[in-house]
Amino acid sequence: ELAVPPMLLQPIVENAVKHGIEPSLAGGEIIVSGSREGSMLVLGVVDTGRGFRDTVAVGSNGIGLANLRARLATAYGDGASLTLEDLSPHGTRVTLRVPIMAVARAPRQPSTHSTMDASA
Repeated sequence: ELAVPPMLLQPIVENAVKHGIEPSLAGGEIIVSGSREGSMLVLGVVDTGRGFRDTVAVGSNGIGLANLRARLATAYGDGASLTLEDLSPHGTRVTLRVPIMAVARAPRQPSTHSTMDASA
């Protein structure tokens, strides 16, 4: 198990729907991926919507991404990154890289169940 702050992908996927797929008359696709690269967890969201350049032109103030960047800085300092790429001919790729932190598991407690002899 890995320790990852909750709701990391939610604002990214929401932006992909709201700014990428929803305005596109043709619809589109959103792909969410995750992989391990050494000591980093790499999470990606790619959409086939309008692209990042068109979103900026509309006047998006980027509050969701700004909040996400602040949360990453609080949790990981300079150890995490968030990158946005405008894909050609259309679409956006957002990549989130965070250090892998293992979750400490509590040791298993011995069973306290008693057993009965059915022959008694």
